[in-house]
Amino acid sequence: MNADCRLERGRIANRVTTAIILLVTAAACDKPSDDSFRADKLISQLKQVSENAEIGEAHETPIQGLIGVKVGGGNVVYGTADGRYIVAGDLFALESSGLVNLTERLRKADRKAVVNALDPATTITYAPDDVNAVITVFTDVSCWFCRELHAHIDQLLNEGIEVRYAAFPRRGIGSGVYTEMVSVWCADDRQEALTKAKLGESVAALDCSDHPVDNHYRLGRVAGIAGTPGILLPDGRYIAGFTTVGELLADVVTD
Repeated sequence: MNADCRLERGRIANRVTTAIILLVTAAACDKPSDDSFRADKLISQLKQVSENAEIGEAHETPIQGLIGVKVGGGNVVYGTADGRYIVAGDLFALESSGLVNLTERLRKADRKAVVNALDPATTITYAPDDVNAVITVFTDVSCWFCRELHAHIDQLLNEGIEVRYAAFPRRGIGSGVYTEMVSVWCADDRQEALTKAKLGESVAALDCSDHPVDNHYRLGRVAGIAGTPGILLPDGRYIAGFTTVGELLADVVTD
C-alpha cells in the first residue's frame, strides 16, 4: 500500500480511536450560556503546547464546561475553559437515531463551506454533457493515485461525473511539485498541461500572478486534506484516496 495512503488512513483512524467521549443524553447537562463561554485560557494553553499550531475558532459543545477548538488540518481538540484538561479525539452523542459523531458533523460543514468557497473558474474542470454528480478533487501531479484517477477521467465523464481539480501540492507551498503545479495552472491549456504532468512529461515552466495554487492549498488545509487525491462532495462528505471507479461511483452517485 502506498505510504501516503497508509498515512491518511492512520490519521483518520487516530481521530476516532485517540479518545471517544460519549454524550449519553444532551438533556443530562445544560448547555452553557453565552456569558459563560470563554475560550481565551484554553486557546492560550494550546498555543503554549505548540507555537506553530494553527489555532482556529472555538465553539461550545453540549457538555457543560467542554469547549471545542479547531487546530488546523481539519482537526478539533476539546478542553476545559481553564485549559487544564485537553482531550484529543472525536466527540460522539448517543441520539435517538444512534451514535452520532459530532466532530465529523463539524468537519463536514467546514468541507461543504470549502466547496462553496472554491471558485469553479479557478479549477481544472472536466464536464460531461449530462452531469449526474460533481466532485472536487484536491490533486498533486506527482501522486500515483491521483494519476490513476486521472487515467479513468473518460470513464467518469461517461458516468456523468463532473471532475473539478483543485491544486494541493503535498509537500507544501514553495516545493518542487508546487512550482510544477503553478506552471500547470498558468498554462494556456490547463487540461493538456495537467494531463502531461500526470503522465510524468515535462511542462513548460510558467508563473503568473493570478494563479490559484496557494489559495487552493489553503482551502485544502481548512478541509482537512492530508493526502491526495482528496475528494470532496457538495454536501461536505470526504473520500480519502482512489481505488476503483466502481467504488468511487458507489460513494458519489446516490438515488
